[in-house]
Amino acid sequence: MMKRALATVATAAMVLASLAVLPARGAEAIHSPNVSHVASVKWRSEGTQSGTDLEFATIRGRDYAFAGTYSHGMQVIDITDPTRPNRVGKFDCGLAQGDVQVFQQGPRWLATYTADNGYGGGGGTCYRRLGVRQGTTGTFIADVTNPRNPRAVGFVPIILGSHNMTVHPGGRFLYNSDSELPGKGQAEIWDIKDPAAPKLVNILNLLPTPGAVNDAPSSSHDITFNAEGTRAYVAALTYSVVLDTTAAGAPTVLSWIFDPAVTLHHQSDPVTFQTPAGPITYLVITDELGGGATNVCPGGGLHVYNITGPLELAPVKVGAFFAPFAGESSGIRCTSHVLRMHPDEGILTIGWYGLGSRVIDISGLIGLSAGPNETIGTVGPGMREVGFLRFENSDTWTAKTNRIAPDGSFFLYVNDHERGFEVLSFTPPPKDLLDGGPDDIDPGRWLTPAEALDEALARRAAQGPDSGTDPGAPYCVLPFRTA
Repeated sequence: MMKRALATVATAAMVLASLAVLPARGAEAIHSPNVSHVASVKWRSEGTQSGTDLEFATIRGRDYAFAGTYSHGMQVIDITDPTRPNRVGKFDCGLAQGDVQVFQQGPRWLATYTADNGYGGGGGTCYRRLGVRQGTTGTFIADVTNPRNPRAVGFVPIILGSHNMTVHPGGRFLYNSDSELPGKGQAEIWDIKDPAAPKLVNILNLLPTPGAVNDAPSSSHDITFNAEGTRAYVAALTYSVVLDTTAAGAPTVLSWIFDPAVTLHHQSDPVTFQTPAGPITYLVITDELGGGATNVCPGGGLHVYNITGPLELAPVKVGAFFAPFAGESSGIRCTSHVLRMHPDEGILTIGWYGLGSRVIDISGLIGLSAGPNETIGTVGPGMREVGFLRFENSDTWTAKTNRIAPDGSFFLYVNDHERGFEVLSFTPPPKDLLDGGPDDIDPGRWLTPAEALDEALARRAAQGPDSGTDPGAPYCVLPFRTA
């Protein structure tokens, strides 16, 4: 214990000594040579745009992005021509935090949109149309079959609020994440077969004995299903959980991940690679250091666990990735946030708040074990960054793409809390930008599990009174409420 404490203090001192200050906030793009800015869409003429999550759908042959916001409703953007995005509709629902998911029930396209507690307010046509009292928390269900005219068709009332929610791939069950800390260690499951009459069918206990493993049991923050809908992965702030969801209305817990190197389990997403030896599955947990309230860069990283086959009952950590740049962003939070996996192309895209949009090569995860030798180094096995773009006033919530071309190029769609909706263009970098030269794209850092723990402890130590940490309410940790 004493050796660990001394090592932690030394590591923290090195991190603090390396801190630099980003340039003053402005509108000039800072980017790798293979990423460029294409277009922007704003829904306010001035001030912050309050962009949150982002999802896609192809409806009647046209591509759409559905962008959540704080209090400005769900914005619908036609991205059929990515170079000319066009805002064509709005779901008038002034709530927060506005997490979005788009899914189908037969020929009908639906979108869910969340109202959490702790933010106050909440109103608009969505409330009036359904006769829901203004400020009531839960999840709205909108019919977006006509994306130009979204309309509220159902409401899932949840006293603790919907910070995020996830619809099972079958389109029938909605899993709610209230993100309470301390919380009840639960996730609520609703049957939305009839969106106009949702029914609570289960309240899943996520801890075997709440409080036995950690002192502050917390409820689900975010849930991701595998494509088949047979597994779900729960990020629950202080831990993550692997669920068997073969019976979608009555899931069971398979395993838990309690990792002292993860300060806040924000998102837990699986990625499966097809190899000659069979499929290999990893779980990637994003650590939202400080709940999104710290500006110490790069904040929390991406922590990776092998959950292939029997390992899903006892996940094995293989390492962690931290984006390039160590320092303080200029008054904007800085840590990993919302990601999207593309295993066939070996690519992960992510919004990193003050560090903007990042594109990460994850093909180096294939076959990675937990051994110390093969996981050390800035270049090599694990993950490495292959492109980025940020503005000096970026506060990027998420960065996702709806498709990747055969040559590996794609348009990256961004929802930014400061800047709104943006389109970026990514092309795979040529080899001479990745071979280790001084002008190459900085690959970031891939750390062993032991190194990742030291890094996490150092980041916590760096969040002192002089670190620039925002003392206000963070985005992803809200006060517990019972009514």
